[in-house]
Amino acid sequence: MITEKLKPFYYLNREQLVCTRILPSKWWMEELLSGRLIPWLFDIDERYLFKVDKKFRAETPGEPFNIIRDLDWELLCRQLGQNDLFEPGGILHGEKELENRWRIWRLLDRAVFVPNLPDGPRS
Repeated sequence: MITEKLKPFYYLNREQLVCTRILPSKWWMEELLSGRLIPWLFDIDERYLFKVDKKFRAETPGEPFNIIRDLDWELLCRQLGQNDLFEPGGILHGEKELENRWRIWRLLDRAVFVPNLPDGPRS
């Protein structure tokens, strides 16, 4: 299935920003909010989404925007999957707390767990 080929979804390059629209917007939203697509953003869920929506409505009263319906979820997920998302021009440039979390997640993702290692030399 195509969805199994999407993982890992955080080593994308600029060419992969092009949206295919093969999967529906709702699928991208659900995968992001569930933490399955971009696990290091585990605290972005529906509650957070409604906080963002409420803040947007307060800052732009009268603006007709529904965050669930009108946000380009595929593009957002592709932007969050870029290698350079914390570099100048990246979607999360300047977000140091998230950058540290992202770095730790990448280190852990690259780590190899080897059970039952033999004991090393003893002194």
